[in-house]
Amino acid sequence: MQVYDILQATIAENVGLIKSIHTAYFEQVQTIVMQGVKNGRDMDYIRRELTDRFRVSERKAKIIARDQTNKAMQAISRARSLEAGIQEATWVHIPGAKMSRETHKHFDGKKFDLNKGMYDPDVGKFIMPGELINCNCRFKLVLPDVQKD
Repeated sequence: MQVYDILQATIAENVGLIKSIHTAYFEQVQTIVMQGVKNGRDMDYIRRELTDRFRVSERKAKIIARDQTNKAMQAISRARSLEAGIQEATWVHIPGAKMSRETHKHFDGKKFDLNKGMYDPDVGKFIMPGELINCNCRFKLVLPDVQKD
């Protein structure tokens, strides 16, 4: 199943970015995140496992659980949309609790290609909503016009 493969790749890539857990434990963390996502976004399960197994602080465990779950859910939504033939979306900026990225505020309401993302000059690459740490942005699908001949 393509969505499952994309989900596994996304989790593996993003777990690799976590700096508060030793790299020797990344495979276990990937399994924990995958289990939490498969259990319906069970962020509390992920948080508990991170604090119990790896002695990650409660605050960091909550951030990791929320961030990894959001990234996984965005990857699933994007993969399903592309499988359905939907190529375009509109960026939806969701303000952060403490701050918002200026570029993401600027992206709000703008259309982008689901295969490419939006170019964020602050990080120097194309990104997807929710991809960067603590980004809560989402996307709204732009459905193709259906014309009857």
